[in-house]
Amino acid sequence: MTIKNALIAFLLMVACVFSTATRAQQTQSQDTKYYTDTVRMTLPEVEQRFVDHSLAILVAKYDVDVAKAGVMQAKLWYNPNIYYSHTLYNTSTGKWLDASPPSGNYDVQLSQLFSIAGKHTNAVKLARIDAERAQYTFNEVVRSLKLELYTNYSTLYVSEQKMKILDSQVVNLNKLINVAQQAYKLGALAGNDVTRLKAEMNDLQNSSLAIENNLYDAQAVLKTLLNYDMPVFILAAGYEYKKELALPAMAEVMNAAIQNRSDVLLADKSIEYNKTNLALQRSSAVPDVTLGTEFDRAGNASPDFYGINMGIGLPVFNRNQGQIAIAKAQTKQAEENKNLALNGMQNQVEASYIKLVNNKQQLDKLPSDYPDELESLISSAVKNYNKRYISILEFLDLVRTYTSAKLSLIDLNSNYFNTIQNLNYYIGTQLIK
Repeated sequence: MTIKNALIAFLLMVACVFSTATRAQQTQSQDTKYYTDTVRMTLPEVEQRFVDHSLAILVAKYDVDVAKAGVMQAKLWYNPNIYYSHTLYNTSTGKWLDASPPSGNYDVQLSQLFSIAGKHTNAVKLARIDAERAQYTFNEVVRSLKLELYTNYSTLYVSEQKMKILDSQVVNLNKLINVAQQAYKLGALAGNDVTRLKAEMNDLQNSSLAIENNLYDAQAVLKTLLNYDMPVFILAAGYEYKKELALPAMAEVMNAAIQNRSDVLLADKSIEYNKTNLALQRSSAVPDVTLGTEFDRAGNASPDFYGINMGIGLPVFNRNQGQIAIAKAQTKQAEENKNLALNGMQNQVEASYIKLVNNKQQLDKLPSDYPDELESLISSAVKNYNKRYISILEFLDLVRTYTSAKLSLIDLNSNYFNTIQNLNYYIGTQLIK
Protein backbone atom coordinates (compact mmCIF):
# COMPACT_ATOMS: atom_id res chain seq x y z
CA MET A 1 0.00 0.00 0.00
CA THR A 2 1.36 3.44 -0.90
CA ILE A 3 1.71 6.20 1.66
CA LYS A 4 -1.11 8.11 -0.04
CA ASN A 5 -3.53 5.20 0.16
CA ALA A 6 -2.53 4.51 3.74
CA LEU A 7 -3.21 8.11 4.64
CA ILE A 8 -6.60 7.98 2.96
CA ALA A 9 -7.51 4.76 4.74
CA PHE A 10 -6.52 6.33 8.05
CA LEU A 11 -8.65 9.42 7.38
CA LEU A 12 -11.62 7.27 6.44
CA MET A 13 -11.24 5.25 9.61
CA VAL A 14 -11.21 8.40 11.72
CA ALA A 15 -14.18 9.93 9.90
CA CYS A 16 -16.37 6.84 10.00
CA VAL A 17 -16.50 6.28 13.74
CA PHE A 18 -20.17 5.43 14.33
CA SER A 19 -19.47 4.30 17.88
CA THR A 20 -22.14 3.69 20.46
CA ALA A 21 -20.48 6.11 22.85
CA THR A 22 -20.58 8.94 20.32
CA ARG A 23 -24.25 8.37 19.50
CA ALA A 24 -25.19 8.13 23.15
CA GLN A 25 -23.60 11.50 23.84
CA GLN A 26 -25.24 13.26 20.92
CA THR A 27 -28.37 15.26 21.56
CA GLN A 28 -30.99 16.43 19.18
CA SER A 29 -30.14 19.78 17.62
CA GLN A 30 -33.34 21.78 17.60
CA ASP A 31 -33.84 25.13 15.97
CA THR A 32 -34.66 26.92 19.22
CA LYS A 33 -34.43 30.49 18.05
CA TYR A 34 -38.22 30.83 18.35
CA TYR A 35 -38.30 29.51 21.93
CA THR A 36 -37.21 31.17 25.16
CA ASP A 37 -37.91 28.24 27.48
CA THR A 38 -37.65 24.45 27.28
CA VAL A 39 -39.74 22.17 29.48
CA ARG A 40 -38.94 18.47 29.82
CA MET A 41 -42.08 16.61 30.91
CA THR A 42 -42.82 13.06 31.95
CA LEU A 43 -46.15 11.51 31.03
CA PRO A 44 -47.59 11.90 34.57
CA GLU A 45 -46.59 15.57 34.53
CA VAL A 46 -48.33 16.03 31.20
CA GLU A 47 -51.48 14.36 32.54
CA GLN A 48 -51.51 16.53 35.66
CA ARG A 49 -51.03 19.80 33.79
CA PHE A 50 -53.74 18.77 31.34
CA VAL A 51 -56.21 18.34 34.22
CA ASP A 52 -55.15 21.56 35.97
CA HIS A 53 -54.67 23.98 33.07
CA SER A 54 -56.44 22.78 29.92
CA LEU A 55 -58.66 25.48 28.46
CA ALA A 56 -60.48 22.85 26.39
CA ILE A 57 -61.63 21.12 29.59
CA LEU A 58 -62.65 24.44 31.12
CA VAL A 59 -64.72 25.39 28.07
CA ALA A 60 -66.48 22.00 28.00
CA LYS A 61 -67.17 22.17 31.75
CA TYR A 62 -69.39 25.24 31.28
CA ASP A 63 -71.93 23.09 29.43
CA VAL A 64 -72.36 21.07 32.62
CA ASP A 65 -72.87 24.27 34.62
CA VAL A 66 -75.46 25.44 32.10
CA ALA A 67 -77.38 22.17 32.41
CA LYS A 68 -77.30 22.35 36.22
CA ALA A 69 -78.69 25.87 36.05
CA GLY A 70 -81.47 24.44 33.87
CA VAL A 71 -82.46 22.13 36.76
CA MET A 72 -82.71 25.10 39.07
CA GLN A 73 -84.87 26.95 36.55
CA ALA A 74 -87.18 23.96 36.03
CA LYS A 75 -87.91 23.78 39.75
CA LEU A 76 -89.28 27.33 39.85
CA TRP A 77 -93.04 27.91 39.89
CA TYR A 78 -94.90 30.38 37.72
CA ASN A 79 -94.95 33.92 39.06
CA PRO A 80 -98.34 35.17 40.34
CA ASN A 81 -100.13 37.75 38.18
CA ILE A 82 -101.69 40.93 39.56
CA TYR A 83 -104.20 43.07 37.68
CA TYR A 84 -105.28 46.59 38.65
CA SER A 85 -107.89 48.81 36.97
CA HIS A 86 -108.67 52.43 37.93
CA THR A 87 -111.28 55.00 36.80
CA LEU A 88 -109.80 57.31 34.21
CA TYR A 89 -112.54 59.98 34.27
CA ASN A 90 -115.45 60.06 36.70
CA THR A 91 -118.43 61.45 34.82
CA SER A 92 -120.42 61.85 38.05
CA THR A 93 -117.89 64.16 39.69
CA GLY A 94 -116.23 65.47 36.54
CA LYS A 95 -112.81 64.57 37.90
CA TRP A 96 -109.91 62.66 36.39
CA LEU A 97 -108.64 59.55 38.15
CA ASP A 98 -111.37 59.86 40.76
CA ALA A 99 -112.15 56.55 42.39
CA SER A 100 -114.02 57.95 45.40
CA PRO A 101 -117.36 56.35 46.27
CA PRO A 102 -120.02 55.97 45.29
CA SER A 103 -119.31 56.39 41.54
CA GLY A 104 -115.50 56.05 41.44
CA ASN A 105 -114.13 52.57 40.82
CA TYR A 106 -110.97 50.51 40.96
CA ASP A 107 -110.54 46.77 40.45
CA VAL A 108 -107.78 44.53 41.82
CA GLN A 109 -107.25 40.90 40.74
CA LEU A 110 -104.61 38.40 41.86
CA SER A 111 -104.18 35.10 39.97
CA GLN A 112 -101.84 32.14 39.94
CA LEU A 113 -101.23 29.61 37.13
CA PHE A 114 -100.95 25.96 38.27
CA SER A 115 -99.57 23.09 36.21
CA ILE A 116 -101.45 19.86 36.72
CA ALA A 117 -101.13 16.24 35.57
CA GLY A 118 -97.45 16.13 36.59
CA LYS A 119 -96.14 18.70 34.09
CA HIS A 120 -93.92 20.46 36.63
CA THR A 121 -92.61 17.18 38.07
CA ASN A 122 -91.79 15.82 34.61
CA ALA A 123 -90.12 19.08 33.60
CA VAL A 124 -87.83 18.90 36.64
CA LYS A 125 -87.03 15.23 35.91
CA LEU A 126 -86.23 16.13 32.32
CA ALA A 127 -83.86 18.92 33.41
CA ARG A 128 -82.08 16.59 35.82
CA ILE A 129 -81.62 13.93 33.16
CA ASP A 130 -80.35 16.61 30.78
CA ALA A 131 -77.77 17.64 33.41
CA GLU A 132 -76.62 14.01 33.61
CA ARG A 133 -76.39 13.89 29.82
CA ALA A 134 -74.28 17.06 29.90
CA GLN A 135 -71.91 15.36 32.34
CA TYR A 136 -71.58 12.33 30.05
CA THR A 137 -71.01 14.65 27.11
CA PHE A 138 -68.28 16.40 29.10
CA ASN A 139 -66.71 13.02 29.93
CA GLU A 140 -66.78 12.17 26.23
CA VAL A 141 -64.96 15.41 25.39
CA VAL A 142 -62.31 14.69 28.03
CA ARG A 143 -61.95 11.11 26.75
CA SER A 144 -61.26 12.35 23.23
CA LEU A 145 -58.89 15.07 24.44
CA LYS A 146 -56.90 12.55 26.47
CA LEU A 147 -56.39 10.33 23.45
CA GLU A 148 -55.20 13.38 21.52
CA LEU A 149 -52.89 14.22 24.42
CA TYR A 150 -51.31 10.75 24.53
CA THR A 151 -51.04 10.48 20.74
CA ASN A 152 -49.23 13.79 20.36
CA TYR A 153 -46.99 13.13 23.36
CA SER A 154 -46.00 9.84 21.74
CA THR A 155 -45.45 11.55 18.38
CA LEU A 156 -43.28 14.16 20.07
CA TYR A 157 -41.15 11.57 21.86
CA VAL A 158 -40.83 9.31 18.80
CA SER A 159 -39.88 12.25 16.59
CA GLU A 160 -37.19 13.33 19.03
CA GLN A 161 -35.72 9.81 19.16
CA LYS A 162 -35.79 9.36 15.39
CA MET A 163 -34.19 12.72 14.75
CA LYS A 164 -31.35 11.85 17.11
CA ILE A 165 -30.60 8.75 15.05
CA LEU A 166 -30.91 10.45 11.67
CA ASP A 167 -29.01 13.57 12.69
CA SER A 168 -26.24 11.39 14.08
CA GLN A 169 -26.00 9.56 10.76
CA VAL A 170 -26.01 12.86 8.86
CA VAL A 171 -23.16 14.28 10.98
CA ASN A 172 -20.99 11.21 10.59
CA LEU A 173 -21.84 10.75 6.93
CA ASN A 174 -20.91 14.36 6.29
CA LYS A 175 -17.50 13.70 7.84
CA LEU A 176 -17.13 10.69 5.57
CA ILE A 177 -18.07 12.77 2.53
CA ASN A 178 -15.43 15.40 3.36
CA VAL A 179 -12.73 12.75 3.61
CA ALA A 180 -14.04 10.94 0.52
CA GLN A 181 -13.79 14.18 -1.47
CA GLN A 182 -10.19 14.55 -0.40
CA ALA A 183 -9.54 10.95 -1.46
CA TYR A 184 -11.23 11.65 -4.79
CA LYS A 185 -8.95 14.62 -5.37
CA LEU A 186 -5.98 12.38 -4.67
CA GLY A 187 -7.32 9.86 -7.20
CA ALA A 188 -7.81 7.10 -4.61
CA LEU A 189 -11.63 7.06 -4.75
CA ALA A 190 -14.10 7.04 -7.61
CA GLY A 191 -16.35 10.05 -8.17
CA ASN A 192 -19.44 7.82 -8.16
CA ASP A 193 -18.68 6.80 -4.58
CA VAL A 194 -18.72 10.45 -3.48
CA THR A 195 -22.03 10.99 -5.31
CA ARG A 196 -23.59 7.94 -3.65
CA LEU A 197 -22.55 9.25 -0.24
CA LYS A 198 -24.09 12.66 -1.01
CA ALA A 199 -27.30 11.04 -2.22
CA GLU A 200 -27.49 8.96 0.94
CA MET A 201 -27.02 12.06 3.10
CA ASN A 202 -29.72 13.91 1.15
CA ASP A 203 -32.15 11.06 1.80
CA LEU A 204 -31.32 11.14 5.50
CA GLN A 205 -31.81 14.91 5.67
CA ASN A 206 -35.17 14.68 3.88
CA SER A 207 -36.32 11.96 6.27
CA SER A 208 -35.17 14.02 9.24
CA LEU A 209 -37.01 17.10 7.92
CA ALA A 210 -40.27 15.16 7.52
CA ILE A 211 -39.98 13.85 11.07
CA GLU A 212 -39.15 17.33 12.36
CA ASN A 213 -42.33 18.68 10.73
CA ASN A 214 -44.33 16.00 12.57
CA LEU A 215 -42.59 17.03 15.77
CA TYR A 216 -43.67 20.66 15.44
CA ASP A 217 -47.24 19.66 14.57
CA ALA A 218 -47.38 17.55 17.72
CA GLN A 219 -45.70 20.37 19.65
CA ALA A 220 -48.44 22.81 18.63
CA VAL A 221 -51.30 20.48 19.60
CA LEU A 222 -49.69 19.49 22.89
CA LYS A 223 -48.99 23.08 23.90
CA THR A 224 -52.60 24.00 23.17
CA LEU A 225 -53.92 21.11 25.25
CA LEU A 226 -51.57 22.00 28.13
CA ASN A 227 -52.19 25.75 27.81
CA TYR A 228 -48.57 26.74 27.18
CA ASP A 229 -47.55 29.96 25.48
CA MET A 230 -45.71 30.09 22.14
CA PRO A 231 -42.11 30.54 23.42
CA VAL A 232 -42.17 27.25 25.36
CA PHE A 233 -40.67 24.14 23.75
CA ILE A 234 -41.76 20.80 25.23
CA LEU A 235 -39.37 17.86 25.42
CA ALA A 236 -40.96 14.45 26.05
CA ALA A 237 -39.21 12.42 28.75
CA GLY A 238 -40.68 9.29 27.18
CA TYR A 239 -42.17 6.05 28.37
CA GLU A 240 -40.96 2.49 28.83
CA TYR A 241 -42.30 -0.81 27.56
CA LYS A 242 -43.24 -3.11 30.44
CA LYS A 243 -42.66 -6.70 29.38
CA GLU A 244 -44.21 -7.97 32.60
CA LEU A 245 -47.54 -6.27 31.84
CA ALA A 246 -50.38 -8.81 32.11
CA LEU A 247 -53.34 -8.03 29.91
CA PRO A 248 -56.83 -8.58 31.34
CA ALA A 249 -59.18 -11.04 29.66
CA MET A 250 -61.39 -9.85 26.82
CA ALA A 251 -64.53 -10.36 28.94
CA GLU A 252 -63.15 -8.11 31.68
CA VAL A 253 -62.21 -5.46 29.15
CA MET A 254 -65.64 -5.57 27.51
CA ASN A 255 -67.44 -5.34 30.85
CA ALA A 256 -65.33 -2.33 31.84
CA ALA A 257 -66.22 -0.64 28.55
CA ILE A 258 -69.96 -1.18 29.12
CA GLN A 259 -69.67 0.41 32.54
CA ASN A 260 -67.39 3.33 31.60
CA ARG A 261 -67.88 4.33 27.95
CA SER A 262 -69.40 7.79 28.19
CA ASP A 263 -71.00 7.67 24.73
CA VAL A 264 -72.77 4.38 25.57
CA LEU A 265 -73.87 5.76 28.94
CA LEU A 266 -75.02 8.91 27.16
CA ALA A 267 -77.05 6.85 24.69
CA ASP A 268 -78.64 4.96 27.59
CA LYS A 269 -79.43 8.21 29.39
CA SER A 270 -80.95 9.60 26.19
CA ILE A 271 -83.50 6.79 26.23
CA GLU A 272 -84.50 7.83 29.75
CA TYR A 273 -84.59 11.46 28.65
CA ASN A 274 -86.93 10.77 25.73
CA LYS A 275 -89.22 8.57 27.82
CA THR A 276 -89.50 11.36 30.39
CA ASN A 277 -90.10 13.84 27.59
CA LEU A 278 -92.92 11.62 26.30
CA ALA A 279 -94.50 11.67 29.76
CA LEU A 280 -94.11 15.46 29.82
CA GLN A 281 -95.77 15.86 26.42
CA ARG A 282 -98.68 13.65 27.48
CA SER A 283 -99.17 15.66 30.65
CA SER A 284 -98.96 18.86 28.60
CA ALA A 285 -102.13 17.75 26.82
CA VAL A 286 -103.96 18.59 30.05
CA PRO A 287 -104.54 22.38 30.24
CA ASP A 288 -103.12 24.46 33.07
CA VAL A 289 -105.46 25.91 35.69
CA THR A 290 -105.57 29.56 36.76
CA LEU A 291 -106.94 30.43 40.21
CA GLY A 292 -107.47 33.97 41.39
CA THR A 293 -109.22 36.42 43.69
CA GLU A 294 -110.71 39.84 42.94
CA PHE A 295 -111.86 43.02 44.64
CA ASP A 296 -114.08 45.41 42.67
CA ARG A 297 -114.79 48.80 44.32
CA ALA A 298 -117.89 49.89 42.42
CA GLY A 299 -117.95 48.18 39.06
CA ASN A 300 -120.13 45.26 39.98
CA ALA A 301 -123.75 44.65 40.94
CA SER A 302 -122.87 45.53 44.53
CA PRO A 303 -120.14 47.84 45.79
CA ASP A 304 -117.00 46.43 47.37
CA PHE A 305 -117.33 43.14 45.52
CA TYR A 306 -115.09 40.27 46.64
CA GLY A 307 -114.82 37.26 44.37
CA ILE A 308 -112.77 34.28 43.29
CA ASN A 309 -112.18 33.04 39.76
CA MET A 310 -110.84 30.01 37.99
CA GLY A 311 -109.83 29.51 34.35
CA ILE A 312 -108.88 26.47 32.30
CA GLY A 313 -108.38 25.92 28.59
CA LEU A 314 -110.63 23.54 26.72
CA PRO A 315 -108.62 20.83 24.92
CA VAL A 316 -110.92 20.69 21.94
CA PHE A 317 -108.54 21.09 19.01
CA ASN A 318 -104.99 21.06 20.44
CA ARG A 319 -104.28 18.09 22.68
CA ASN A 320 -100.53 18.22 21.96
CA GLN A 321 -100.88 15.34 19.51
CA GLY A 322 -97.92 16.41 17.36
CA GLN A 323 -95.44 16.74 20.25
CA ILE A 324 -96.55 13.39 21.66
CA ALA A 325 -95.93 11.73 18.28
CA ILE A 326 -92.51 13.40 18.05
CA ALA A 327 -91.59 12.21 21.55
CA LYS A 328 -92.61 8.63 20.69
CA ALA A 329 -90.46 8.65 17.56
CA GLN A 330 -87.51 10.17 19.44
CA THR A 331 -87.79 7.46 22.10
CA LYS A 332 -87.58 4.72 19.48
CA GLN A 333 -84.71 6.54 17.81
CA ALA A 334 -82.83 6.76 21.12
CA GLU A 335 -83.24 3.02 21.65
CA GLU A 336 -81.76 2.28 18.22
CA ASN A 337 -78.92 4.75 18.88
CA LYS A 338 -78.14 2.84 22.08
CA ASN A 339 -77.92 -0.42 20.11
CA LEU A 340 -75.72 1.28 17.52
CA ALA A 341 -73.42 2.76 20.17
CA LEU A 342 -73.16 -0.56 22.01
CA ASN A 343 -72.43 -2.50 18.83
CA GLY A 344 -69.81 0.01 17.71
CA MET A 345 -68.18 -0.02 21.14
CA GLN A 346 -67.92 -3.81 21.22
CA ASN A 347 -66.33 -3.96 17.77
CA GLN A 348 -63.89 -1.15 18.61
CA VAL A 349 -62.82 -2.76 21.88
CA GLU A 350 -62.38 -6.16 20.23
CA ALA A 351 -60.23 -4.80 17.39
CA SER A 352 -58.15 -2.62 19.71
CA TYR A 353 -57.61 -5.51 22.13
CA ILE A 354 -56.38 -7.78 19.34
CA LYS A 355 -54.00 -5.05 18.12
CA LEU A 356 -52.56 -4.67 21.60
CA VAL A 357 -52.05 -8.44 21.95
CA ASN A 358 -50.31 -8.57 18.58
CA ASN A 359 -48.03 -5.63 19.40
CA LYS A 360 -47.12 -7.12 22.77
CA GLN A 361 -46.32 -10.49 21.19
CA GLN A 362 -44.13 -8.82 18.60
CA LEU A 363 -42.19 -6.97 21.30
CA ASP A 364 -41.89 -10.10 23.42
CA LYS A 365 -40.30 -11.91 20.50
CA LEU A 366 -37.40 -9.47 20.35
CA PRO A 367 -34.27 -10.72 22.15
CA SER A 368 -33.12 -8.49 24.97
CA ASP A 369 -29.74 -8.05 23.26
CA TYR A 370 -31.28 -6.98 19.93
CA PRO A 371 -30.28 -3.29 20.32
CA ASP A 372 -26.71 -4.36 21.08
CA GLU A 373 -26.70 -6.53 17.96
CA LEU A 374 -27.61 -3.48 15.88
CA GLU A 375 -24.70 -1.54 17.35
CA SER A 376 -22.38 -4.43 16.56
CA LEU A 377 -23.71 -4.45 13.00
CA ILE A 378 -22.83 -0.83 12.33
CA SER A 379 -19.49 -1.07 14.12
CA SER A 380 -18.56 -4.09 12.02
CA ALA A 381 -19.66 -2.29 8.85
CA VAL A 382 -17.38 0.64 9.66
CA LYS A 383 -14.40 -1.59 10.35
CA ASN A 384 -14.89 -3.67 7.22
CA TYR A 385 -15.28 -0.60 5.04
CA ASN A 386 -12.18 1.01 6.53
CA LYS A 387 -10.23 -2.12 5.66
CA ARG A 388 -11.80 -2.20 2.18
CA TYR A 389 -13.36 -5.61 2.84
CA ILE A 390 -16.70 -4.28 1.56
CA SER A 391 -17.59 -1.79 -1.14
CA ILE A 392 -19.27 1.55 -0.52
CA LEU A 393 -22.56 0.13 -1.80
CA GLU A 394 -22.37 -2.71 0.72
CA PHE A 395 -21.42 -0.24 3.41
CA LEU A 396 -24.37 2.07 2.64
CA ASP A 397 -26.69 -0.92 2.54
CA LEU A 398 -25.60 -1.86 6.07
CA VAL A 399 -26.03 1.75 7.20
CA ARG A 400 -29.58 1.74 5.79
CA THR A 401 -30.28 -1.58 7.50
CA TYR A 402 -29.05 -0.21 10.81
CA THR A 403 -31.03 3.02 10.49
CA SER A 404 -34.20 1.26 9.37
CA ALA A 405 -33.94 -1.27 12.21
CA LYS A 406 -33.43 1.44 14.83
CA LEU A 407 -36.40 3.44 13.51
CA SER A 408 -38.55 0.30 13.35
CA LEU A 409 -37.69 -0.50 16.95
CA ILE A 410 -38.84 2.98 17.97
CA ASP A 411 -42.05 2.53 15.97
CA LEU A 412 -42.69 -0.86 17.56
CA ASN A 413 -42.49 0.59 21.07
CA SER A 414 -44.54 3.58 19.99
CA ASN A 415 -47.23 1.37 18.46
CA TYR A 416 -47.40 -0.62 21.68
CA PHE A 417 -47.86 2.55 23.72
CA ASN A 418 -50.47 3.89 21.30
CA THR A 419 -52.45 0.65 21.23
CA ILE A 420 -52.64 0.76 25.04
CA GLN A 421 -53.97 4.31 24.91
CA ASN A 422 -56.40 3.44 22.12
CA LEU A 423 -57.76 0.49 24.07
CA ASN A 424 -58.17 2.64 27.18
CA TYR A 425 -59.94 5.20 25.01
CA TYR A 426 -62.37 2.58 23.68
CA ILE A 427 -62.90 1.23 27.21
CA GLY A 428 -63.53 4.72 28.59
CA THR A 429 -61.11 4.46 31.52
CA GLN A 430 -57.39 3.86 32.23
CA LEU A 431 -57.81 0.10 32.72
CA ILE A 432 -54.32 -0.70 31.39
CA LYS A 433 -51.42 1.38 32.64
